[in-house]
Amino acid sequence: MDGSFENEVPPPAVDGTGLAIPSSGLDVLFNKKGEDDPKELPTEEELTEWKKLVFPSGRKLPTYDGFLDSDLFGRKIPFHFVQIMPGPCDAEFAYSMSMFSARLLCNIVDIFRGRQKLSLVEKVLSEDYMRKLKIASAQIVSRMKKDVKVYAQLGLLPITVYTVESWMISPTCFESTVLMGIGGRRLCGNMKCVLKGSAWKCVTADFGM
Repeated sequence: MDGSFENEVPPPAVDGTGLAIPSSGLDVLFNKKGEDDPKELPTEEELTEWKKLVFPSGRKLPTYDGFLDSDLFGRKIPFHFVQIMPGPCDAEFAYSMSMFSARLLCNIVDIFRGRQKLSLVEKVLSEDYMRKLKIASAQIVSRMKKDVKVYAQLGLLPITVYTVESWMISPTCFESTVLMGIGGRRLCGNMKCVLKGSAWKCVTADFGM
């Protein structure tokens, strides 16, 4: 390359003759005047939907805050639970689901690093996620056997749980984020569960440093 631009295609000239960008409707919501084609403006029904999305309803979401007290963690763990959609939920449910999340994510991490058997939680994992976890575990365990440093970082020390944040997305969908640590390394674990019949099933979970 000689640094010249002779073979490059120049950008198209901006002459204002291109197609007009359709209005999103936001110009109307915020009382901005423009030269938009009236046909492009939202209908009254669409405008009502926009307002629902853009302007807050003023309804405060139900939240639950407390501490998980269990010998499993060795100390009290703060949790925060938010109920986004209407449904059966109370303080006892918030506590039990937060505890469920913390325990399950700890078990998943331990299974990933070869410290627990998959059978420990197979009843609460979907088949698809269980297959992915098994593959990931085999890979990291194989690496830890070959690399002492990786084993010291991931496989040697126990898990410490710091906080649990959870959201009831719908009556049949629940998500949670757990801040954990292995030694001096921090882990952030995320989990999504769906209600299958009368039991909660974890359909996906991930964690990273």
